[in-house]
Amino acid sequence: MLTRFAMLVVCGLLALFPLPALAQDLAQTIVGAWKLVSLETKEVQSGKVSRPMGDHVTGAFVFTKGGNFSGMVFRGDRRAPEGPNATEAERIALFNSLVSRYVPH
Repeated sequence: MLTRFAMLVVCGLLALFPLPALAQDLAQTIVGAWKLVSLETKEVQSGKVSRPMGDHVTGAFVFTKGGNFSGMVFRGDRRAPEGPNATEAERIALFNSLVSRYVPH
């Protein structure tokens, strides 16, 4: 009898908090502009942690109410070209020192 009562209580509580509403609330809590403070990846099997863009990164992410995501990440040691026009090597280094995305979330 106690088990049946406990199940009814749990079912009643779940009915008060429908999952789509929780997901929608989560989506609304991330809306806005966010400053990147670190970027790490972790291999699941080995647990190895790496920082693919170096130890010092800069960047920002933006989540809109309309469901779009935009983000840019830059290596902290990114260097500007020496002159007004970047050389081929400088262009490659600049391209390889950033990641950017714009997608629906």
